[in-house]
Amino acid sequence: MIRAAQVLNEYVGQNKAPAGAVAQIANGRVVACRVIGARRPNVPFAIDSKVRVASISKLITGFCIHKLALEGRLDIDTDCSEHLGFSLSNPNQPDLKITARMVLSHTSGIRDGDNYQGKLGETLQSFFIPTGVNWDNGAHWTRNSSAASNFSYSNLGYGVLAQIVENITRNRFDLAAKSLILDKVGIGGGFNWSGVDYDTVGQSSPLYRRQASSQEWRVQVDGNPQALSRPTHNSPNGAPLSEYVVGTNGLLFSPQGGLRASITDLLRVAEILLGRTSLFSASQIERMSAVVWENANSQSTGSEREVFQSFGSGIHRIHANAHGPIVGLKQNLIGHYGEAYGLLGGVWVSPENQAGFAWFINGSLDAPEAGLRSSLYAVEENMMQACSEDLGIV
Repeated sequence: MIRAAQVLNEYVGQNKAPAGAVAQIANGRVVACRVIGARRPNVPFAIDSKVRVASISKLITGFCIHKLALEGRLDIDTDCSEHLGFSLSNPNQPDLKITARMVLSHTSGIRDGDNYQGKLGETLQSFFIPTGVNWDNGAHWTRNSSAASNFSYSNLGYGVLAQIVENITRNRFDLAAKSLILDKVGIGGGFNWSGVDYDTVGQSSPLYRRQASSQEWRVQVDGNPQALSRPTHNSPNGAPLSEYVVGTNGLLFSPQGGLRASITDLLRVAEILLGRTSLFSASQIERMSAVVWENANSQSTGSEREVFQSFGSGIHRIHANAHGPIVGLKQNLIGHYGEAYGLLGGVWVSPENQAGFAWFINGSLDAPEAGLRSSLYAVEENMMQACSEDLGIV
């Protein structure tokens, strides 16, 4: 058994997660794909069981932007306002031009407040203007004088990117993501279950959490998605999706975290990052992942900024140095973490080595064990270390 599968097996066996999955690519080919545990009581987790993969979803949203740029339909270094339907401007820096590249790299000055939900009947603009219902006293804007270079990891910003996609394609984001990216590489998932058939949804797994003092796993999301319309959407007044006006609320289909995907789907994401699909060449991926922001503090601080060592244009980077979550890493990795509703996971590749891995667990303790080398959780560090050892990139 590969070491990563052993780590996962032990973790699930200790009831620290209901189930999990791991897959690896070496020399450009799949060498391992394993699942363990249950997706529901007494129902085994399967290779094709889909889960909400949290912020791994951001890679697909970023790919949509880059695909439109390659087609000449968007310049990621021009003002986002050209494709939003409203003027996007930080009130603390009104003369600053906010570009898609800045949003992709979390350097736009947009930050998360307490709420970044997309609701039918509301608009994305309402988060960014004082008269908007989601203004929250300007909580979604950085207040310092260096917003252009100040890193602030933002889920809300990916609603901006999704709205750009909608206004350029004149299609709902969930449908645009399928036609631009997912269908082209055989990813059978979709944002908020968009386009996923009834039977496949039935093979899915909820995400869970439990308290350390309890043996009961509590469903956090996707408890019974077959009973919902697909795509799912937040409609406080019960209005049908047909009432949505395309290009007005890029958050509606959860571009920041709402992709439902299986471990085999995440292998396709890894292949995109390795430049092994028709979507992007290796040189294009290299340009997309080139450093835009880098943490100047090289010491391990245990802070969120330490988790995010470096960002390209929508692609996270882990540097081969002594201060990351993987001991002895020989090459830089590109990819993205995922964490939400109990899911922990990630997709990471070494383009130089043509190697990579994807993994996730479908639930975790309310307070998982802390890591030793970073502000990640121990299971994240252990799975990433084990995968890297399996692949010989440490």
